[in-house]
Amino acid sequence: MNDQSGTNVVEGIVFNLPLLKEERLSVEGFSRMTKLKILKIGTISVIRNFFEVYDMLRTMKWLGDPLKSLSTSELRIMELCGYPLGNLLTNLKLNNLIKLSMRYSRITKLWEGTKSLSNLKGIDLRWSGHLIEIPDLSGAPNLERLNLEGCKNLTKVYPDIGIHKRLKELTLSNCKSLESLPEEINLESVKVINLYFIRLTKF
Repeated sequence: MNDQSGTNVVEGIVFNLPLLKEERLSVEGFSRMTKLKILKIGTISVIRNFFEVYDMLRTMKWLGDPLKSLSTSELRIMELCGYPLGNLLTNLKLNNLIKLSMRYSRITKLWEGTKSLSNLKGIDLRWSGHLIEIPDLSGAPNLERLNLEGCKNLTKVYPDIGIHKRLKELTLSNCKSLESLPEEINLESVKVINLYFIRLTKF
């Protein structure tokens, strides 16, 4: 993407793993992509084990934050596998986002406070070992899937997650530091709750 011509009409970007050594991404061009709806960096097309994914992530070098120059207001799908920073930029506009995936990231907390995410249906933070806390998700009333598998340092899940009326899948397996869940969980729509390999003292 060294040639930035035509970037103002681009609606989707996908970078698969493993990246080739000659592949380079000019993040400056992101600022021109005002119509971008799909952003997938580090996409894994074939199911692999943890160690294979880790080796592939080593082929990807992040030079700064690609979201810093990006217009996110039109994004529907955002996948950033191996995202290297501790949290997302506070000024990101994600009101049209439907799916957020940041597997194997170094994120500690997605954001502070509450964001308006009325279209968001899925959050996937699997194997983000630095994640400590899930933020207030009351601004995402249509959330259907929350996958936190392998977030070994996760200690807190906001109580509001228990009252989501559209939540269908909640995965917390291998969240080894999580000791309790919200006292109230709305089971009207929930079809799957995965709690394998965690030690709850209160549920």
